[in-house]
Amino acid sequence: MKILDNMMDHICDELEGAWEYAEKYLENKAKGDPRYTKYKDMAMDEIHHAEILYAFAISDIEKLERFYTLTGEEEEKWEHTKKKFAERVAFLKHTLSN
Repeated sequence: MKILDNMMDHICDELEGAWEYAEKYLENKAKGDPRYTKYKDMAMDEIHHAEILYAFAISDIEKLERFYTLTGEEEEKWEHTKKKFAERVAFLKHTLSN
């Protein structure tokens, strides 16, 4: 289903953005550049966006499953997205907590 496919892509895009900002955070913090705090804020914003989209996806999938069965490809992509979400969010939050 195109809507779910797009939502899963957007979740991954937000996580990639958070990852890039987290790298900039670490790089600037190591150099003593005070902009590191802004990169941390931006990374946290991206994580927050991913969390919102993830909650939307869970809700939408639960509603859809009442009358639609995800295809094998859709189920596989959703499982991959859930795993990536859990791993990345945990890692990023830990990294940004320092």
